[in-house]
Amino acid sequence: MVRDRGTDDATVERFVTERAFGDNRTPTEAVVDAISDATGQAPTDVGPLSAVLDPDALDAILGPDGPTPTARISFTVDSCAVTAHADGRIVVLPQGGENA
Repeated sequence: MVRDRGTDDATVERFVTERAFGDNRTPTEAVVDAISDATGQAPTDVGPLSAVLDPDALDAILGPDGPTPTARISFTVDSCAVTAHADGRIVVLPQGGENA
């Protein structure tokens, strides 16, 4: 967990992780695991990504055969702002709670 000071001097917590994508792990699976880690939920309790984006498109854009190694996708799911990068870095910013 990383703590940042926002522009309004409020402390903001964000969860930053790196997840390897590869033959046995898709970007979608890595994102679900990162949200799970950041929120303390079981991966099976994380809201369906398909409600906010196409998981196949996420895998195609961020996967090893994606269009560019600098690609990134940002979206909100389960009250978390998520940015996933093609290099495997995933940033999860939980919304709500005491640090919203």
